[in-house]
Amino acid sequence: MAASAPLPVDLSGLFLQPGAGLSRQLYQALRERMLDGRLPGGTRLPASRQLAELLGGSRNTVNCALDQLYAEGYVHARVGDGTYVADLASAEQARAGLLPNV
Repeated sequence: MAASAPLPVDLSGLFLQPGAGLSRQLYQALRERMLDGRLPGGTRLPASRQLAELLGGSRNTVNCALDQLYAEGYVHARVGDGTYVADLASAEQARAGLLPNV
């Protein structure tokens, strides 16, 4: 059996407490990593199945967390290519009116 490729993100220290809103915990943990730079813009996130398996949770939990991150502009999806962390610095500058709207 071939060894699996290393993850493009470091999930060390990410632990979910059972029975305490797993999707919310995952959303908060990923969002925190995006905001503090541990998950920089352009980083490809693991597939939802892979992330669920790694965390020992369900794919539905992962999808709920990713949906919330998408709704708030923290991630964007590329059809057939995956989910990526948004460039938060550019998004903040655009919101502040520092960049022209394209």
